[in-house]
Amino acid sequence: MNNQKLNDLTTQSTVSVIMNCLNYSKYLREAIDSVYVQTYKDWEIIFWDNASTDNSAEIARSYDRRLRYFRSKVFAVYPERFTM
Repeated sequence: MNNQKLNDLTTQSTVSVIMNCLNYSKYLREAIDSVYVQTYKDWEIIFWDNASTDNSAEIARSYDRRLRYFRSKVFAVYPERFTM
């Protein structure tokens, strides 16, 4: 294996962790913290809030810029996606 290929294998890439939430503030801090304690450090959280009415938004926004917060204006259910 040549040096370039070896360097490509050892270069770390950013990992994007996608979290989706609807009124789960009870478990949210534990879920987010589980990413923050990882030994791999090049990551981001893309957090999607499905218009939660609990304090999920407050919890998610309390983290640093590695958590990118997005919020849906309304919660929408598409039942046709879940039928067989």
